[in-house]
Amino acid sequence: MSPAKNLKKYGSWALVTGPTDGIGKSFSFELAKRGLNLVLVGRNPDKLKDVSDSIQAKYTKTQIKSVVVDFSGDLDEGVERIKEAIEGLDIGILIKMLRMAMLKRKKGAIVNIGSGAALGITSGPPLYSVYPAAKA
Repeated sequence: MSPAKNLKKYGSWALVTGPTDGIGKSFSFELAKRGLNLVLVGRNPDKLKDVSDSIQAKYTKTQIKSVVVDFSGDLDEGVERIKEAIEGLDIGILIKMLRMAMLKRKKGAIVNIGSGAALGITSGPPLYSVYPAAKA
């Protein structure tokens, strides 16, 4: 078995969407266990407070910021709230659990764009060349 990876080398903060139930909640606890601070993004303020309090009780050195955002509402407003919350933070890990909401609604899209595109790893859609060119 290989040793656990030092996740703090990516940054001292992790941003987790959907942290109040299931896998997102498990990720939140595991990241706190590994010494990361957390930005928890969810739509229910009571559930966010409950999970934040539970994590804080178990991992007292973990700093936690909670951001209430309902991604089915005004997306621009939600993104702005997140941007304000993470301003100046060393975010190194993103855990996104939004897919479940899309499954319930039976619609949505997930777009992942990474620096690997600059290496020619993927052949992207038309007009996809700007991002990899800038990264290269």
